[in-house]
Amino acid sequence: MHIAMAILAQQPAKGLYLLGALAFEATRFPIYLVRYLLRYGRQHPEWTLRQSLLTHVAAAVIRHLATIQHRTPLPLQAGAEGERFTTIKPAAATAYTGPLRGNADVAPVEIGATWYPAALHAGSTTADVCVLLHIHGGAYVMGDGRTRDSGFMAQTLLRHTNATHLLFPQYRLSTLPASATSNPFPAGLQDSLTAYLYLVNDLAIAPKHIILSGDSAGGNISHHISVRHGSGRLPLGPLRLAGCVMLWPYFGGEEPSPSEAASPPGDPMGTALFNQMWRLALPAGATKDHPAANPFAPGSVPFGDLGDTFPPVLVLDPDQDALHDRVADYVARLRAAGKAVEFVVFRGQEHAFFVREPCGEASDELIRVVRRFVHGG
Repeated sequence: MHIAMAILAQQPAKGLYLLGALAFEATRFPIYLVRYLLRYGRQHPEWTLRQSLLTHVAAAVIRHLATIQHRTPLPLQAGAEGERFTTIKPAAATAYTGPLRGNADVAPVEIGATWYPAALHAGSTTADVCVLLHIHGGAYVMGDGRTRDSGFMAQTLLRHTNATHLLFPQYRLSTLPASATSNPFPAGLQDSLTAYLYLVNDLAIAPKHIILSGDSAGGNISHHISVRHGSGRLPLGPLRLAGCVMLWPYFGGEEPSPSEAASPPGDPMGTALFNQMWRLALPAGATKDHPAANPFAPGSVPFGDLGDTFPPVLVLDPDQDALHDRVADYVARLRAAGKAVEFVVFRGQEHAFFVREPCGEASDELIRVVRRFVHGG
């Protein structure tokens, strides 16, 4: 399989595949349109026609981009972001341990990040700031923090929370075929931690003025930073983050949860697609029980190690997400460890619904919940 995917990642095979995929999807679209006109022909009977079509199209785009190993350029030049763009050098090597150094060939590097609405710099007054460090989603294989990709999310958070500044890092993405040079996992974890340590160490922003957030893969990364901070594995002393917001965190595991097992093969945002994305993201030969995917796998931070520096957590997850039961189990285990966790479930919604339908009733409620949590923090 890796050989076939390697061929599809090169021209002219990539171009031919995309032309064929476009023709294939265009041929199928009228069939799905007729099917989704019937309520019980939709992925879930509660969904609207628009919701069903958007999910179908989004999943098809993700699937085909993953097949050709589409690579998002991550330049370190400012570009259209101008003075809002900054470059960040990695912290001391001792900060990157455990799963963050799970690949000996991948080391921390200089990264880029985008500020909203304006940049903070060393020497900026930070006593009264509230910085929201947001890690974008994309299953570790797509997306970035620049305005084109993340601007809407950033502007929404600025408008509806009391955050004074937002920082969106662009982390290195994973691609197949997996090897020391072509699959930089766990670079995304390293780069996101680099951004967090930049706020604390370089800009001297106290963790109590920082809220960590992330959607999908970004929610997974937010977990890793939070547990490393909360267990004393980061050299920051007895300092606690203001909070952590996880939107439909992207966890995995070899033993399927009930909701994963119940996900039909044709579900456009279901287990089959997530499995494909994990194969792209994880190191060669790794399973979904890799500690970067499964927060309870060997090598993960035990929840019993979490101390008072572990932040209060808000987890938001749709009940139609194939990962829902896995996320619910994660919340239950955090609560069993005595940690403060607010768990909000969105009925009738699917993974990443806010990204595809940001102006609907469920998305409005999501914004209200996040605003309440951030203001409380």
